Amino acid sequence: MRLELGLTSLRRGLALKEALRRSLESRLSPESRRRALGDGHARRKPRPCGLTIHTCVGCPYACLYCYIDDLGFPRGKAHAYSLTGEEWLLSLASNPFFLPGLQGTYLSFGSVCEPLHPTCISTTLEYLSQARSYLLNPCQVATKSTLSDEAVGKLLESSPPVLNVLVTIVTLRRSELLEPKAPSPQARLEALSRLSRRGIPSFLFLRPTLPGLEEEVDELLEEAKRAGAMGVVVGGLRLSEGLARRLRSAGLKVPPLKASHGKLVDVAQRELKDLVVKTARAKGLPPFRSACCATTYSLFKLTGVKLACAGLCFTSQLCTRCPVGCASALPKLDEEEALESASMALGLRPRSVRVEGGRVEVEVDARSLRRGGVELLQVALRRRVKILAGRPPPRS
Repeated sequence: MRLELGLTSLRRGLALKEALRRSLESRLSPESRRRALGDGHARRKPRPCGLTIHTCVGCPYACLYCYIDDLGFPRGKAHAYSLTGEEWLLSLASNPFFLPGLQGTYLSFGSVCEPLHPTCISTTLEYLSQARSYLLNPCQVATKSTLSDEAVGKLLESSPPVLNVLVTIVTLRRSELLEPKAPSPQARLEALSRLSRRGIPSFLFLRPTLPGLEEEVDELLEEAKRAGAMGVVVGGLRLSEGLARRLRSAGLKVPPLKASHGKLVDVAQRELKDLVVKTARAKGLPPFRSACCATTYSLFKLTGVKLACAGLCFTSQLCTRCPVGCASALPKLDEEEALESASMALGLRPRSVRVEGGRVEVEVDARSLRRGGVELLQVALRRRVKILAGRPPPRS
């Protein structure tokens, strides 16, 4: 398989996006169009893991470390998302930050919900089926749910060409205390094993990294490897003051937070994360510090193609030098192609562009750029894009 990036993928992706948008608008009712265009999927910016996809609202598991209630989502209950599959497609086709295609924006299911819970799984499967039929974007699903052989089969039938699943397990010994309503770690390991046996790339998702995990790292990674995990994604720890109090009351030694003013803050866990990465490597499990890397690695394992990560984590300290070798897998790019790509994405012709390794500098006149253009350009070129605002041209 050969995947083309740069101007070719940008041109094809934007053409597909426009054709899909026109087709859906012509056949959906005014009410459906209103719902789709007013939905968050139509305007949300991608995060490093990808464009977050909600197939339900809330999570029924109510884990003590969960922060979704700090973001305004219900913790302890959930209901399926209101958009139909076609309405969801129209939302994505209208999102200025989204680029369709296998080389396009990653889609991340499960950031603030539980996409494979019985309440939500039918909506998740419907959205994945739409992605398979019309988009082909790489997809990732994060879950704590148990999965029967039948559920795994349905997931496989619905999945786009590149799908990976992150199975969240953050503790083996304290799960009943911290995750009283979630399936047991053993049940989740069995789900991971079922997924792996059916050929779906599956990873241990160790997020959040909780204080005290040091005692369990070796055992947890060994169990994940035995279950067939393709690797491990090491996440961070985000806390608010209320969430920190909740964890302290459960006996966790949570360090004092820097002034959070009621907001979520990232808690430094570098030594613990480094321990997980080191232990995973020793066990032959590729470690990743960003969820997008698991998607990139899955694409490589499923297709044999080394494609630089759409999350651009390889340009930061998050890169763990996995077998994909993103920095050496960058597509060739000359300044002429970069100039044409920038013109197409930004909606104006730049004064100049400069390509240097994993970065592209684009000089433009001091006027408005097309919304989402920089994000589209970064995905298409797989490079950081820096906009340099020049002086406006003199009036004639």
